[in-house]
Amino acid sequence: MAPPEPSIRRLRREHFPLSGSISEPRETRMAVKPKVLVVGEISTDSKDYEQFSEEFNVIHYPRTITRQEFISKLDGEFADIVAIFTVWGAFWGNFGGFRGDDLLAKIPDTLKVITITSVGTEQFDVKALNQKGVWVCNVPGLSAVPVAEIALHLTLSVYRYTSVFEHALRESGDAFASRQAVAVLDKETGLPGSKDRKYTEFALGEAVGPCYVHSPVGFRAGVAGFGSIGKQIGQRLNDIGMEVHYSKRTPVSDNELNALNYTPKYHSSVQELMKNCDLLVLALPLSEETRHIVNADTIKLLPKGAKVVNVGRGALVDQKALVESLKTGHLSAAGLDVYEHEPAVEPELTSRYDVTLLPHLGGATIEVMEKAFLQCMDNIRAANDGKQPYTPV
Repeated sequence: MAPPEPSIRRLRREHFPLSGSISEPRETRMAVKPKVLVVGEISTDSKDYEQFSEEFNVIHYPRTITRQEFISKLDGEFADIVAIFTVWGAFWGNFGGFRGDDLLAKIPDTLKVITITSVGTEQFDVKALNQKGVWVCNVPGLSAVPVAEIALHLTLSVYRYTSVFEHALRESGDAFASRQAVAVLDKETGLPGSKDRKYTEFALGEAVGPCYVHSPVGFRAGVAGFGSIGKQIGQRLNDIGMEVHYSKRTPVSDNELNALNYTPKYHSSVQELMKNCDLLVLALPLSEETRHIVNADTIKLLPKGAKVVNVGRGALVDQKALVESLKTGHLSAAGLDVYEHEPAVEPELTSRYDVTLLPHLGGATIEVMEKAFLQCMDNIRAANDGKQPYTPV
């Protein structure tokens, strides 16, 4: 049975808990509709988009628009836009981000808001845009559950070494031979001791090289970053029997604790957290303070054989230090959904069986996509009406 179409009213009440009422989309009363630039692909076959396009003159450009082309159009086709609706991946990569004097100096006076279909805003110079009177809005809170689901998947993988066994099975095509092959794992390369090893005797699969395969039950999980995503991660790790610890600048309030179905243990810094966990799960935003917070020195705070999962931002981890710690055996496995030099992923990671890799899938569900589009539309409506948008950065 197909999931129900999302309700605009329900989503607004749930995701915009602000004072005052939110009006329903209205008939356009202007002779000339305000112009909105969409960069990236969005669904245009829904009633929500149909209503939005009745209110606004929506023009579409692909994510592949170059920086030079975009800047040149700010003096032409884009000279009267009131909003930029950016879809995942827009302004990334070779574009160089929505920043720099060459671009910001060309922004038209008509521009009121830039909406982003994700939480992260590192590609945008938010301060400079605000100084020019432009709101920047992201979509907080939508991806907490799906990101926590990915964190749970990676946790199970690093404890049960499912990535190692899957690689070996795909290569051998033999369930017994694949288990025996990974019983000898070269920690330097993260690969089975011999890809040509033939099945000669039974191997249960309780060991991967020098590392035992454990259930995560009873181990200490340290969640670095305890916002909406971190709390959802903690819930799932508690549900599978782990002892949940967390780090945050200040402890969560009594009301927040009472709303949880588990009681996590507080640590005032990531470094203190690392001293008290067997699994480190990163759910932090990226800042100058958190960049490379997992590095050659801090990894030593973790116990030998610890595991690292990152669903926050790639540059939280010094990936060279991570790989070196896997080679020495100080870390026994890692699970990553984000990467330091994203979208590129280093060959030293892709070649290792003891690192579970996902292509930044945390919030990649149809439910998140639909809700993000609705939030962006409502933020544009509010800004165009001269009001504060619902989710400004």
